[in-house]
Amino acid sequence: MKKWVDALAAANTELQKVLDEANFVASKIFVTFGTEQAQRRCLKALTMGLIPAAFDMGKEKMNEQYIFRGSNVLAIKEAPEPNEVFWEDVDVNFKIRVKQQSITFVITILMVISSIFACKALQVGTGPTGSALWISLTNIAIPIVLRKLCFTVEDHVSANDQQMSLFLKLTFFRWCNTAIVLYFITDFDEFLTVKAIKQVQAVIMADALTTPIIRTLNPADAINQLLVCNYAYTQEKMNNYFLGTAWYPAERYADMTKTLFLALFFSCLYPAGLFLTAFGYALIYTV
Repeated sequence: MKKWVDALAAANTELQKVLDEANFVASKIFVTFGTEQAQRRCLKALTMGLIPAAFDMGKEKMNEQYIFRGSNVLAIKEAPEPNEVFWEDVDVNFKIRVKQQSITFVITILMVISSIFACKALQVGTGPTGSALWISLTNIAIPIVLRKLCFTVEDHVSANDQQMSLFLKLTFFRWCNTAIVLYFITDFDEFLTVKAIKQVQAVIMADALTTPIIRTLNPADAINQLLVCNYAYTQEKMNNYFLGTAWYPAERYADMTKTLFLALFFSCLYPAGLFLTAFGYALIYTV
């Protein structure tokens, strides 16, 4: 026992030596307040916006005591909950985050372009049903890839920032993969034909019904709970199969905005799509 106590004391001594010699630069500062009123007063006095804080603009409109060291406009915002902060990524600077998110956004654009070509090929080969099914399947599968990219490639200060980044990419992909892709693959002279209207109808029907039905049936969880769990090596592993499917606010909100955008985009050609969208919203709420 004495051996371990001595080792712990030596480790603490070494750690304290490193802390005393290191010159750590603060990247984020969290301030706690005794009352909510004090917090609101601080935010009202110091908040100037992201762009003024980045370029030290608007100092003439601020009280001198609110300008850090007489020259720096601080970027002040309400902090997230402590359990939502990614403490290991707090020191990642703005340029690195912009670079990471730019890479994932370029990948998202490439996915949209690839989906347009694939959808056009299916429309020529199988007709409106094939392209509508492709759109619905990619709206389910591609977000899994985007979620993996956002969670592994990008560094964020908090879970809120991570979900917002995921929401923007999912919204961009799903909007383009539903309404915009139909606009590009349909010839301008054929927009008022029965074939084009049926294609819009097929996409709206698949979009409003396919995703809620898959979420209701939840085949992945059913397979895990009925078959895969029987071969779990530990009780903990078996319990994991019964926790349910993880869900993310960014994905749900992006899915709902996509459905509404699709119905509004083609509302002149297919007004009944608004009623189908309303029915799909009711089904999503029920699920």
